[in-house]
Amino acid sequence: MVSFILWNFVNLIDAEGGWFVWLITTLVATFFLTSLLKRALHKLHQKFQESHQVWKDTFVTAIQRPVIFYIWFAVLTHLVNLISDQLISDKFLEEIKLIFSLLAVLTVSWFLVRWKTNLLNVLVEKQKTHEIAIDTGRVLAFGKLATAAITVVTILLLMEVTGQNFKTLVAFGGISGLALAIASQEIIGNFFGGFMIYVNRPFGVGDFITLPSSHLEGHVEDIGWYQTCLRGTDKKPVYIPNALFSKAYVVNGSRMTHRKLCERVSLRHEDLFKVPEITQEILTYLENHPGIDSTEKVMVNMVSVGPYSVDIQISALSDFTSERKFYKLRDEIFLMCGKIIKKHGARLSAPMHRFVENYPGEPQEEPQEEQKNESTLEIPELPR
Repeated sequence: MVSFILWNFVNLIDAEGGWFVWLITTLVATFFLTSLLKRALHKLHQKFQESHQVWKDTFVTAIQRPVIFYIWFAVLTHLVNLISDQLISDKFLEEIKLIFSLLAVLTVSWFLVRWKTNLLNVLVEKQKTHEIAIDTGRVLAFGKLATAAITVVTILLLMEVTGQNFKTLVAFGGISGLALAIASQEIIGNFFGGFMIYVNRPFGVGDFITLPSSHLEGHVEDIGWYQTCLRGTDKKPVYIPNALFSKAYVVNGSRMTHRKLCERVSLRHEDLFKVPEITQEILTYLENHPGIDSTEKVMVNMVSVGPYSVDIQISALSDFTSERKFYKLRDEIFLMCGKIIKKHGARLSAPMHRFVENYPGEPQEEPQEEQKNESTLEIPELPR
């Protein structure tokens, strides 16, 4: 019985209807092949995830759909050739081949875009966990440049497949580019501004920047080709055209190495001759403080004798770039200055002398109220 079925199957293939049987067989075999391939790629994906081989995992997850799509594309191309030999004219066959060639180019571009996206996600995650020393802005810039490159290559391949002349595109692009440059100078300026930000890197995503000329400041959330998004201290997004950064100067507070301490302390006039001892002791204290960079200039000087006080200026650079640590350091220095002033029998100029007399840790005396005049002024009642 089995021999009879096989004999009839071979005769059917050799006969005129054999092409149809071959078509069905190819479709079924392709279905099983793609199913096995999908399972194999899924197994590899699980294996790479468990062993933390993220780079291989990005390739596997990116290639899964495009490769299955391309297998079906190749099989269908073969089947179209098979059918065309039996039923379809040569002209229609050429159109079908052109369509499948276009699909092949788009499939490769699809795979490259998916792979690029997977790589960017892995790089961003590793940058957040400090596994790689790379700026997030550079990662995003790489993604944008890769997208642009894939787009250009795809267009060139599509032109090659469709038989278009590249010189015609260059000529048309030159004329249209000149017209666009004249009509949209601001737009092109913003795109070039974004390109220069990626090249020069004056700031990156997450940096706190200030534009003094525009009175804008905030953390950089995104650097696009056309505009940059800042998130201000009030948590409102500010979208700035990139052309503005080529005209205005930018202060990047996130890249500072020190914070400057520049404060004044005012003493009474009668403590003028105690100032040299006070300034020398404050200077010694600052030079030995771990939060002050002693390799930089540390200055404690009397800067003025004004009509109300004798002013001492404290100038130094702190290693603390964190705002919270810096202000805590400043408070500590102020309290120590108060103790040094009190130690030398001096006082802060009024009305701040109570700060020195009663710095934290000592009981404060209640100020005596002035004796009120017991006599009161009687206001006569107005006639009703």
